Amino acid sequence: MDLTVVGTDLGYFLDAARDSVSGGSVYEGPFYVYSPLVAWFLRPLAWSPDAFAWWTVLGIAACLVAVAATVWALAPTLSPWERPLVALVGVLTALGDSGLGVELALGQTDTIVLAVTAVALLLYRRGRPGLSGAVLALAALVKTWPVVFVMWLLRAGARGRAKSLLGYLGLLTGCALLVALVTGPGEVVRWIERTHAMSDQKFIVWSAWGVGTELFTDRGNFIPIVVSTDLARATDVALAALVIAALVLVLRRPAESALSLWHIVMGAVLLLPVSHDQYRVLFLPLIWVWFASALRTRGNAPAVAAFLVMMLRWAMPWLLAPLGVDDRWKFLAIMLTDITALCVSVVVAAWFMHRGGPDAQVAKHAKNERPAA
Repeated sequence: MDLTVVGTDLGYFLDAARDSVSGGSVYEGPFYVYSPLVAWFLRPLAWSPDAFAWWTVLGIAACLVAVAATVWALAPTLSPWERPLVALVGVLTALGDSGLGVELALGQTDTIVLAVTAVALLLYRRGRPGLSGAVLALAALVKTWPVVFVMWLLRAGARGRAKSLLGYLGLLTGCALLVALVTGPGEVVRWIERTHAMSDQKFIVWSAWGVGTELFTDRGNFIPIVVSTDLARATDVALAALVIAALVLVLRRPAESALSLWHIVMGAVLLLPVSHDQYRVLFLPLIWVWFASALRTRGNAPAVAAFLVMMLRWAMPWLLAPLGVDDRWKFLAIMLTDITALCVSVVVAAWFMHRGGPDAQVAKHAKNERPAA
């Protein structure tokens, strides 16, 4: 990590916080993208010399909250000795994730999105769909693009859907009205405009839509294999189609709620027009959930295979880093591993549910869940 970029994103957040304290728009600076609520939350740290240290502690704590919430959500399906094992794997993979260092160094908010989403899952599994929907909406208030996580509430067979959607839409609407009342409706418009304006950036695009662009055009961040707009477009469309097909399968034949949620999260990240490498922290819970599934099924081969594939996906950035301008093949290998891991995970989960396997039984007996039709 270049020392000149350490704390860069947090600096933008703090600039926005200072602008809000002085009565200006949080979007006066050119790089603040998120809702005004993030800047408001950071007001107490706006001029603090220890802001970066406190934000780093919050990021690490958010990872631990995500692990705890996931284990708690899965606890009814695990024996007392299995729970600490899942927690241990969760902590080790979270704190050892290649993207976490980038996340913390920049002062980003993806770990908070991870924690909030995991808590939403926990509330759903505990029979609180309305509150779960409201908490899930917080992810979209931290970083706007997680608004697409709402797909989880629309999957086939979801129980308490009306309450979940009411909680989700209620919180989003309420916060938008709060911003409009405090700062005027123009701030909400600027939020939308800034989000759209930043949907095209010059960084490496770690998504299905970016593979062809990165490898077959001069616009990419690598030395192109060959310059061909048609080949770039065909590659992007083909890989994006795989991810979209996986998401359609999740929505039509969902597994139990934990797998369904994190499949949708991973699919969303892999379809973003601007997706950064630190977003991979949001893939971590699929490791934990599949490890739990392998434990409770006593080494069922498909569950073990899915867990190992997710672990390979976790290890690939470590095995192939660093990425320089000539590392196009490493970039391609990492992206193909990500997309393959999602497809394998979704197919294995759907197979379990179709066959009435262990995860179908978990869904059948858990609150607010039932096997897919």
